[in-house]
Amino acid sequence: MDKIVKTHVGSYGILIKDDCIALIKKARGGYKGKLDLPGGGIEHNELPLETLKREIIEEVGITIDKYELLDVTATNILWEVKPDLWEDLHHIGILYKVDSC
Repeated sequence: MDKIVKTHVGSYGILIKDDCIALIKKARGGYKGKLDLPGGGIEHNELPLETLKREIIEEVGITIDKYELLDVTATNILWEVKPDLWEDLHHIGILYKVDSC
């Protein structure tokens, strides 16, 4: 078995409105097809808050005006990228509570 070892760092927003939470369906990767918080990977030279604002616009179509850092989490997932090729992903998530305009 061949294995790729990666670390992914992303910013994610928890947006609750009228007792509903905004979720997106993952299109690819180890979480493909699962529901997740809107957000994503921090690009080179990008601050976590800039990532959060960009990803919320891209994925939910709204601009956020209030935010609060809630937590930083980490987890590992081992998933099959293709037959006989696995990825051992260390996923670090920076979580914010956000409010929209």
